[in-house]
Amino acid sequence: MQASTLGRALTGALVALWTVACAVASPPAADADRITAMEGLIAGFRARFEDVPEIDARTLVSRLQQGSAPVLVDVRTPAERAISTLPGAVTPEQIEADPERYKGKELIAYCTIGYRSSAWAQTWRKRGL
Repeated sequence: MQASTLGRALTGALVALWTVACAVASPPAADADRITAMEGLIAGFRARFEDVPEIDARTLVSRLQQGSAPVLVDVRTPAERAISTLPGAVTPEQIEADPERYKGKELIAYCTIGYRSSAWAQTWRKRGL
């Protein structure tokens, strides 16, 4: 067997082994527990930030497609934003640097789960944006 073929075979075997190990370590029942825990976290955020309006993804996509685009604010860390971000999104630092530029515009903050975006939105609503 040539070295490159052997390398691919070993890589494939390692990937298969890793997949099996992950499947054993995370049985489907654990996923249900994680979903339940996440739903509990989100319910807690909603209660804590009940004055912060929400928008679901389907409504946001529809609005973006119709041209009535709000300003998306990615409140995740710079490291998270380096991995991915929504097109056209601005950072909290951009808002803070020039809040007048965004006055009167609809701002929609987002993060991974909802806590940071809710806290950011609550703070900036109190500041009049």
